Amino acid sequence: MRLIVIALIVFVHRLIILINSHLTFYSDDAIYAEIARFWIQGKFNLVFHPTWQPLYPALSALTYLLVGSWEDSLRLVSTIAGTLLIFPLYFLAKKFTSSALAIIFTFAFSFLTPVIKISLFPQSDMLATLLVVSGLAAFVYRRFYLAPLLFGLAYLTRSEGLMFFALSLPFLVLRATFRKLPIYLLIFFLTISPYWLATKAQAGSWSLSQKASAQLKQGQAFQINKVGTTWSQEVVSVKSPNYKSEYFRGGITHVLEYSDWFWFWFKQKLSNWKIIFLTNFPSWSLPIILIGTTTAFLPFGLLIGITITIFATPIADIRYLLWADVLLLLFFFIGIKRLKLPPIIAVLVTLFFPAFNYQNLVNPISLAQDFTNNFYREEIKMAGEWLAKNSKVSEPKIMMRHEGVEFYSDGFTVYTPQGLTIPQTTEYAKKNRVDYLVAWTEELSDDQDFSLPKPVFKYPENFPKIIIYQIP
Repeated sequence: MRLIVIALIVFVHRLIILINSHLTFYSDDAIYAEIARFWIQGKFNLVFHPTWQPLYPALSALTYLLVGSWEDSLRLVSTIAGTLLIFPLYFLAKKFTSSALAIIFTFAFSFLTPVIKISLFPQSDMLATLLVVSGLAAFVYRRFYLAPLLFGLAYLTRSEGLMFFALSLPFLVLRATFRKLPIYLLIFFLTISPYWLATKAQAGSWSLSQKASAQLKQGQAFQINKVGTTWSQEVVSVKSPNYKSEYFRGGITHVLEYSDWFWFWFKQKLSNWKIIFLTNFPSWSLPIILIGTTTAFLPFGLLIGITITIFATPIADIRYLLWADVLLLLFFFIGIKRLKLPPIIAVLVTLFFPAFNYQNLVNPISLAQDFTNNFYREEIKMAGEWLAKNSKVSEPKIMMRHEGVEFYSDGFTVYTPQGLTIPQTTEYAKKNRVDYLVAWTEELSDDQDFSLPKPVFKYPENFPKIIIYQIP
């Protein structure tokens, strides 16, 4: 009953923010929305993508049938996932602490500011966290037939599912449950089989790590490569990726070949992730976290999982390591238990975490306003809707670096290459049969100061944030 009450509080609090805030699709969220729309449109040849896993957009498509708004449907899936997360959180914490500390832990994690925000984003991070944490809880409770199902569903949402499935295998053997390994493997591969078979048909070879290889070989995402296109065009494009691209294979070989550079890169990123840690946890919490760790599966998964994630992700963003926040806070609470401190101490010290903001708890409307100010880009929607109404072709080719306009126009993005002059850029556009070039203030840099003649659309009219030029 206590968990139901917490779930209701969490859901209502987030729903208030969702109802009173707005956003426009921008980049990854626009891609997920497009794949969700493919499900509704029956374009099933496009719903399985080597870079974008299918479960989150599939659930968003189902939600769209109920709410009728793409922005709200994608956000609602995240909100529901963030609400359901309290159940595996509680049972995971109860396994290592007490019922009282598990309740405090569940409530505390649910109301950390980054957790609230991620549960309102139209992206797959919260759903992936729900499934990863649920898989971990099932594993530590020795539900060895449920864990691979959950890790499989997590893999269909984000690649972390494959990582934790792989990390669980040696522990499955060490716990004298080797006889269960064949069924464990079978359940996982049956769960992922539709996506696995589809990507095999696309690429022509078996692989579980196409996305990982592409991330490791990324380099400059918009720099023209040796075949005359860009990494983004081959890997990210939602409507026309290069399924047989060299980026999708040979990631490990690439790392070994450039090991010195990757080691330098990892050290640079590690320093950035330290800053991310300190924006969520105070430095004095680290000794207590260390006291809470044990030589078991969870700290092993935390250590190896964080290392792999930091190595693979191009930028330091808490949403890539949200599952790690779960484990770090859990170990903090285990440390409190081992120090034999009363549960009220856990309540008091959590209030001083940088990630906790009391105002966000008591005043969700204020957080909703901040959310809108940060994530509502009206010019993107206006430009996309203008193209949808005024383009002479049904699926206009648009040159820019993000996918928001593509979604709202139901168009096709040709990614603006990096480092070209204006004449070279327009020549590249003509070569790729681009219909419109979009100059957006948030994308423009020193090498992309577009000032082509005769814009066909400007918004706002007097001080435009976005301008559309027609390519002759």
